[in-house]
Amino acid sequence: MCLRELDKAREEQAGGSTKVVQELLNQNPNLNITDKDGRTALQIAAEKGYTSVVELLLPHFATPEAQDSKEQTALHIAPKNGHEEVVKLLSANAQLELEDHNGLTPLILATRNGHRDVVEILLSVGADIES
Repeated sequence: MCLRELDKAREEQAGGSTKVVQELLNQNPNLNITDKDGRTALQIAAEKGYTSVVELLLPHFATPEAQDSKEQTALHIAPKNGHEEVVKLLSANAQLELEDHNGLTPLILATRNGHRDVVEILLSVGADIES
């Protein structure tokens, strides 16, 4: 999936449609191609809170553990931005204690940004408050 296509998909998603994303996925794209910041389509969808796009990408071998130039995964990015539903999807099979380049975990990022509901979600799936 190229970034131009993801931008088009984002516009469609903003209108509530995942049709473009599904059409692109039907072409078996490489979902781990990155932008200039090292972010994959999954990370960008997590940043924007596009729950439906995340749901579509995960079963198509998008790599949740992929790290961007700041060593952040999609599970660092979604909690930082307070995207509860995306966090629920990503936390099911993610490394909850993985630290970014500043030594921050998804739980710490959610806490620092005041996203109490996201903190509760992460704790409920086993994030370690001591990490």
